[in-house]
This record gives sequence, structure tokens and C-alpha cells, in this order.
Amino acid sequence: MVELVLISQLFPAPFPNETVYSWICRFHFNAAHSDFKNVTLKMLGVRDARPTNEFPPYIRKLSELSGIELNTLIFNFTNIHYFQPFMEQSLYGSIWANIISGDTSSLQSRLGTVANRITPGQVLRYCPLCSEEDHYQFGTSYWHRNHQLIGVTSCDKHGIHLQSVKRQSKRPQLPPLVGSIRQSSVFEQRLSELVVNEIVDIDATWQKSDTYRAYFRKLNALGMLSQSGRIKHQQLKAYLVENLEAMAALEYPFPLIYDAVLKGKFSECLFYRSSCTHQPIKHFVFILSLFDSWNEFKQTITAEEHEKANEQSKDENSDSVIDWNKGLRLVSEGASLRSAAKIIDTTVSTLKIKAQQNNLSVDTRPSKITELVERAIWRKLVLGKKTQDIAKEFNVSTGAVEKVLTKHLWLPELRRRIRYYDKLKHHEAQISRYVNIHPNATRNEIRTNVRPSYYWLYKHEQKLLYRLLPERVQAIYWPRK
Repeated sequence: MVELVLISQLFPAPFPNETVYSWICRFHFNAAHSDFKNVTLKMLGVRDARPTNEFPPYIRKLSELSGIELNTLIFNFTNIHYFQPFMEQSLYGSIWANIISGDTSSLQSRLGTVANRITPGQVLRYCPLCSEEDHYQFGTSYWHRNHQLIGVTSCDKHGIHLQSVKRQSKRPQLPPLVGSIRQSSVFEQRLSELVVNEIVDIDATWQKSDTYRAYFRKLNALGMLSQSGRIKHQQLKAYLVENLEAMAALEYPFPLIYDAVLKGKFSECLFYRSSCTHQPIKHFVFILSLFDSWNEFKQTITAEEHEKANEQSKDENSDSVIDWNKGLRLVSEGASLRSAAKIIDTTVSTLKIKAQQNNLSVDTRPSKITELVERAIWRKLVLGKKTQDIAKEFNVSTGAVEKVLTKHLWLPELRRRIRYYDKLKHHEAQISRYVNIHPNATRNEIRTNVRPSYYWLYKHEQKLLYRLLPERVQAIYWPRK
């Protein structure tokens, strides 16, 4: 008992956002133990397991020695919350119980890490600027939990690329105070911030079924669901390829994920195998492509709950719920029917009828277009201009432009070929530019540094790609002695 009290006194207070491994390393230094493996880890009951494990089996013992409540320790010092919104509640509770009991040997398999072939790896990540600030504020650097999450490659505070050092199992290790400073890309920062915002969001207690419902709501808003509610996978694949192109230039595991996006397997696997537990980084990548931020995604989930709560009251007396005076005032002040209808939560057609009943002039775009305007629209369509841009230029609806498009059966195919040619020239220019700047680059170096263009040409124009690339380096096979 006396020994336990002495050990508790030597245990340092945990720092904000600190990992368990970092905490026990600082305990080792505070206690001035002679051997990390045979003294400090043995005291925690660590034998064969690595102290740097994502879910260490010695949490209960650590709670006893430090005096911190067990559930608080699990939630604040492990990454279990990282997985919560993407698994069923029963599985989440079972994994929590395994962490308490110390039976964590099979957790990576149950969480889908093994099946998805996306593992934490053999490195620990740190931000040099964070290490410097921590050393100035606390007297030592420490490992940040946010920096160890799969998918986080940029510091959410400083916007620089995280540095890596090899994990150590037999000796204590804290982040160095030096490291190269490299600014992260905008895409890299957005993705890292998305993951970090989830891990610190204590309100994100929903489960996988809620997450998928939010996906379908957003896909429906983007017009990627059919009338029967099925996903338009070809349209979704093209959308993902365009919006996730920057991901191909990042480090592991993002090139693997983007390769699946290019092949069309990413979205199909995510939805056709929704019963499986997918690695959270796949969900985060998909969320980033659909939503601007974690808060927008969260609001999409909570919006459904509010709609269900208000649905009954709206059905009972819809006129008493809708503020028609406010809607009519907005229309009279020049607001569009669509924006006014959205504010008072009604349909555009209903608000239009109400406005006409109150003798308000409604400024609508022409539903019919003259023959001269139709000819001008046709010319723009032949040049491959986007229908939304044409509609804005001529002040007509996008549907009116698409009606002109459907009158000419050959026009959609022509526009598809124009878009294809534009992409072809873009990717060809990217490869050629890199080869001109780096004339001695190998094929692997070109693939690594111009990955999106390389993969697009590899899939669609292999012959052109091989004409642009340098000759393959011939392997030399030495004869056996």
C-alpha cells in the first residue's frame, strides 16, 4: 500500500491531448527508473505487448497507479472515440469492455484495421513547432494523441507537415525538438482538421447507421440518388475522382485509397459492404468530399432528429407553423422564391401561389426561350460550356438549357468527348512539364510526384503515357555461382 502511494506521487499530471505512451515515458523519467522494460513496464504488467499500442492492455493498472478514473482514462487517452461514429453501438460497448479487461490483442482485427490493410504503422508523428512550444510551456515535449491518428498528416494548429520517428518498445522516447518545417497543402490541412474535430467532439455519440443516413441525405441533395433511392455510382465515382485528386500526392495510405477511387471500388465497397467495419479514414475521406467541415456533417445527422420531432406538429397545422407574412415580405423586398421558401420552410410552388393571391409580382426566370436565344445556347453547348454557366449567362433555368441539350441526340456525346480531350491535354501537360524539369527522373519518381495524372493516363491512355515516360530501367540478373 505504501509503495502504491509513493508511485502515485511520482506519476506526473497528464498534459492536454497526451498519449498513454508519452505519459508513461515521462513517469519513467520522473521516477528515475534504471530500466524502462524491466522496471517501468513490468510495474504496469507489460510483458509481450508494445507500450506504444493504440489500445494498451495495461489501462486498468495505469488507472490504479495514477489515480485517474478508468473510463476517463480510456476516453481521453486512447483512440476509441475515433472509431465510434462508424461502428454499431453494440460493437463499441464490447470493445470498451475489452480495453477495461486488458484483452486487446484482437481489437485491430475487430475494428477492420487488418481487413482494410490500413494500420498505424511503425512510426510516431510529431510537430516540431508543437514540441518547441511544449518544451517552453511544460519543460518537455510529449506525444500528442491527435498526431497519431491515421489520416492526420498535418498539424491542426500550425498547418505544417508532421515529422515521423520509428517506434521504440524497449526504451522511453519523447519527440525531438528539431525537425524540418514544410507547409501542408490545403487539402491535407482540411483532412487533418476533419479527423481532429471528430476525436475532440464529445457529442459525436451516434453510430454507423446514423452516419450512412447522413450520406444518403447529402447524396440526394447533390442529385446522386435515383427516384428509387439507389446511388448513381458512375456519377458518384466521377465526383469523387475530381474532388479527391489532391489525395493522390499524400503519403500512405492515401494513394491506396485514391487508387480504389479511380477503379470505382471505393464507393461501391463503402455502400455495398456497409455491414463491414471500414477503417475510419475511408469515412473521413468520403465526408471531406461531400461536406465542407465536420460541423456540417454533424448538422446533417442532427437535422434528421429535429425533422422527426417537428414533423407531427407541422402536419397537424401547417398554416400556423409557416410564417406567411415573413415569406410574402421577403418576396416583396426582392428576395427570390427559392431563398424565401427555404427561410420559412415551405415549397417554392406553394409560396408562389400565396404571392399571386396577395397580388405580388413574382420575378421568375422565363420558362420558355426564344428561337434566337436557343440558337445562342446551342452554340455554347457545342463548345462544351457547363449548363449551369450557360443558364446564368442567359438568365434562364438549368432545366431550360438541358431541354435544348436533349433536342440533339449527338450533342451529349460530343460534350463528353470535349471533356475527355480537355482532361487528356491537362494530364499530358502535367507529365510533360515534370519530365522537362526533371529529365533524369525514373518512372517511379514520376508516378510518385505526378500521381493523379499518371494514374489517369494509365487507365485511359496507356500508349500515350508510355510515350511520355522515359525508358524502363533494365534489371540486371546476376547468374548464380
